[in-house]
Amino acid sequence: MTLPTGLAGVTHVSIGGVPDQAETWMTQFPLPRKVSIQPLGRKEICMPAWKHKAQWSSAMYQTYRRYTQTTVTNARYGLFEGAHEDCADLSIRLLIDFAADSGLPLTFRDVSGWRYISKAERAYGPPDAPYDLGHPKTRIMRFKTGDREADGTLIPWFTKDDFYAVVRENIQTKSLWNHNTAVNPTGPDPGDLMMRFGGIHRYHHTALVTSVYPPFALHPQWQNAKVPDFPGPDAAEKQITVTRYFMGTKDDDDRTAYRTADISWHFDYLNSRSDAKRNAELIYFANVAQLRDDGFQFRLYSDTVLENWADWDGLGVPPRRKWDRWAL
Repeated sequence: MTLPTGLAGVTHVSIGGVPDQAETWMTQFPLPRKVSIQPLGRKEICMPAWKHKAQWSSAMYQTYRRYTQTTVTNARYGLFEGAHEDCADLSIRLLIDFAADSGLPLTFRDVSGWRYISKAERAYGPPDAPYDLGHPKTRIMRFKTGDREADGTLIPWFTKDDFYAVVRENIQTKSLWNHNTAVNPTGPDPGDLMMRFGGIHRYHHTALVTSVYPPFALHPQWQNAKVPDFPGPDAAEKQITVTRYFMGTKDDDDRTAYRTADISWHFDYLNSRSDAKRNAELIYFANVAQLRDDGFQFRLYSDTVLENWADWDGLGVPPRRKWDRWAL
């Protein structure tokens, strides 16, 4: 039997003790849970999303914040402003770009306990997790490394783009809110996620904070007539080709009241409005207090996303952590 691409070096594949049925069973989705794959402990089998050579620290997270501020602002049109990804995806892509460039690990968790660890070669999840909770939309098999056992995606990732594609498919505002972020008590800061989820709010949303301005500080673009006032969310949704607005302090109709500084903190953010307008916008000088009144929180990535995995070389099934949602 020839193993599928990505399984070279596997010691054996067994399905209920009947190896000759393996090729037939691999074509099914979802695959039966009795499939077992045991990787060899060789470095050449490990295929992380990128080379990992650094570790997260408080100083490194501050470097990520500065990276957010300069990268989004200076990027060519279409990379962030004007991009067609949704609100959560844009924020995740920026973090992945920074981590890959810096050699840092990332770990995302979805609503069913699956872990997407850049240091690993594939996504891993709790054995026999209920399918109705959601999981990677691909073939799943059982893996075992020593005494560690997990379900995993059959096809591994080979590059940063592969990793992002899998994360993008399975991580959204709900999982970011519940499993991958925490409130920033001093926010907003560049790199924070401006999020709204649950409660009385009908629409969940994620946006990315890029710059912050203290009280009485003027925005560099406050007199730039080429950047239009914010016309309100409904009107902005219809202006498909407009991707830059000056929000400032809003009136009772959610339209720009004035662009000058005042006693409030203000911030810029990257925003993907809706499926009706999937051209990402740069919003200038939003009023922090007003957005909080609209139900938004400013959140940073949690320690679980920034897990360094210093005790693991990236081979096979990753170790468990206290924060795992492993027992379902």
